Amino acid sequence: MCFSCFAFGEPKPIEQKIKNDGLCMLAKDFNHKEFVKDVPFELFEVDNRPILNAGWGKFKAWLKVDLSKVKGEKNYMVVQNPVFDELRFYNKNGLAESFSFGKLLEDRKVKFRYPTYKIVNDSSIYLSGITKLNPAKFPIRFFDEKGFVSFKENEAFKNGILLGLLAFVILINVILFVLFKVRSFLIFIVSAACFGLLYCFLEGYLFGRNYSAFFFENSLFNFQYVIYGGFQLSSFWFFHSVFQQYMRPFKFLYTSFRFLVLLGIIETVFMFLSPFWFHNFSDYGIVALGMMLRVSTLILNILLFVVLFKIRKRTHLAIWFLLGLLPSWVVYILPRFIPVLFENTWFTMPQLYSLATQWYIVVISIGLLSIVYKNLKKEVIPEVVAIKNPEIKKSILSAREMDILVAFTNGFSYTEISDAMFISPHTVRTHIKNIYNKLEINSKSEAVRWVIEHQ
Repeated sequence: MCFSCFAFGEPKPIEQKIKNDGLCMLAKDFNHKEFVKDVPFELFEVDNRPILNAGWGKFKAWLKVDLSKVKGEKNYMVVQNPVFDELRFYNKNGLAESFSFGKLLEDRKVKFRYPTYKIVNDSSIYLSGITKLNPAKFPIRFFDEKGFVSFKENEAFKNGILLGLLAFVILINVILFVLFKVRSFLIFIVSAACFGLLYCFLEGYLFGRNYSAFFFENSLFNFQYVIYGGFQLSSFWFFHSVFQQYMRPFKFLYTSFRFLVLLGIIETVFMFLSPFWFHNFSDYGIVALGMMLRVSTLILNILLFVVLFKIRKRTHLAIWFLLGLLPSWVVYILPRFIPVLFENTWFTMPQLYSLATQWYIVVISIGLLSIVYKNLKKEVIPEVVAIKNPEIKKSILSAREMDILVAFTNGFSYTEISDAMFISPHTVRTHIKNIYNKLEINSKSEAVRWVIEHQ
């Protein structure tokens, strides 16, 4: 596919390069959007608007920035997101500067984690980018010297606050795990730590380091998908550990959830090895793969909503999860599957994901603290009383004991019951012993028989 945009005169070096790439995406007027026939993406206004959405694939997107259209005297042009597979700035005579994950910050003309071009007597700037498996809808900003310094300071302050909050949440959950020995707190710590690493990746703090090229530009694997997958899978593990006791009666939902998590593990491994297979896929194959990944994740999130809605009366933590996950669902579904609603809005997907996940972590942390508080108030094991009448025996069991007994007789281990009820495995054993004494039974088989007869 090749389009000629140069009807008069010999093409300039940069224009010839654009023609050789097989695409010509030159913006002549930034007061309006332009769409070039048969090219699967659009141009957006540069001033206070996102860069073009190039979608997925190996094709290269081009954008021409006419600096005469930019108001005021500006010294820097910043693409406000570092997550490009390839991004280059050109002047009219050729290559000006390229950005990659592995390129050291000290080697850049402007030492900033976001791709930044210093404007020096240029009438026009050209950008070329390849995004492969990630949509590229990123804002372009222009700054003078003072504005650029202020922007960097504000970004550092904002990220410091957010990462400090995340560190505080992790510390609280570490203390809870040490005090109560409940594995769910440990799993949540892993999930929150994975998000912290993911946030640093999305904000560019992992780029431009000595290790960056090995982890993010390796010809066999790409570590960024371990970060993404680690956060997703640890979150699903936490969800499963907390709610499996309540999910299991809904056999179809429970089986479907476990199948989709297994699919997520396979996808994570597949994406981890993406540099190895990427060059053997066509653009259409990559688009199909990207949609498959996103649709399967959408189905899993719909399933999570159904599960939480069904079990909301059995555990109030489900309400906290619904509240915590709602922004993430909105961020994932609407821009991804109804993008026309967000065509001209000022945002980046990584920013929205980060904000939604920060909300999730804070809300779930509050939910966990509320459960711990209730457990501290209510976790009083009644005295053992021998009761002969089975109906009276049934009534003498507390709601907590009935839940533990039913879970135990359904095959859940002490640790799994501990995860779901946020009490230590030792407390679960104490409850089971107390239940045995109350019901005057001595084995699990007798407990199963009693539950069948009296549940």
